[in-house]
Amino acid sequence: MEMTEPNRRMPKWAADLLIWCCPTVALILAFVCIQGLTPNRRTVIALIMLLLVGLIVSRLIFLLRSQRTAGAKIWRSIVWTILLSVLCFFGFFFFFILGEHHRSIKTNAQSKFEATVETILPEVLPVPMELGSPESVVLHKHVIRFIVFQTYSYTLLCRYDPAGYEAEKAALDARYDFRTEPLDTGRGNGSENVLIEPRVSIGNDEFRFLYPKDGDSQYTEFYKESFLIVTNDETREIGYILFIDLDLDYMEDLTEFVTDYCGWNYIRE
Repeated sequence: MEMTEPNRRMPKWAADLLIWCCPTVALILAFVCIQGLTPNRRTVIALIMLLLVGLIVSRLIFLLRSQRTAGAKIWRSIVWTILLSVLCFFGFFFFFILGEHHRSIKTNAQSKFEATVETILPEVLPVPMELGSPESVVLHKHVIRFIVFQTYSYTLLCRYDPAGYEAEKAALDARYDFRTEPLDTGRGNGSENVLIEPRVSIGNDEFRFLYPKDGDSQYTEFYKESFLIVTNDETREIGYILFIDLDLDYMEDLTEFVTDYCGWNYIRE
């Protein structure tokens, strides 16, 4: 009796499932590798947009594999391609020209933060930094984009055990020169500028501003360039925040400055 070769072709349902899933999965994996998967509202929006793009790509593949006439394939492909182009355009505009981006990094967090400090604002603090023995160290990058205007903040957040936290918190005043005089907000009130205190509390987080290590007297516009240290006795965390936005003209509310401009609202989500 003649033996027949078993049918090794993939079942149609399995092939269809791969076509539906592969483009979306590939896009999401690429996004996670590049951007990370910090849980926030922008990540959710990005994943939804990637899902739509992946589904449209899958639909185009099914269309090209279908038994429709050439003319039907052409006009349907044009419609789906236009829709895909519009979605990609708004996605690019939203994520690279407008909006906010937040990313957390655990690998080599301290060295990456120190390299950023030395590049952007080297006069603020000496590196390498003395962190003691934290249980965890995470670097948070926050970017706000509005066409040609960009705001950057970098936060190195360290968590300690009880003894380590008390020791490192006590050492901060010896290591760093904290500002004590009021901050100029950049807004005038008649003939006088509006001034605010150089510290703010948000919940259990206490934020203080630093002088540059060389005592530069020009370091007055905190809303353009500044360095803050935050401590939290409840969570036993000490954070170092570098902020820069040379186009920002004024800032009157330190709570808004820290939460919205420095991206602290993303860290505490």
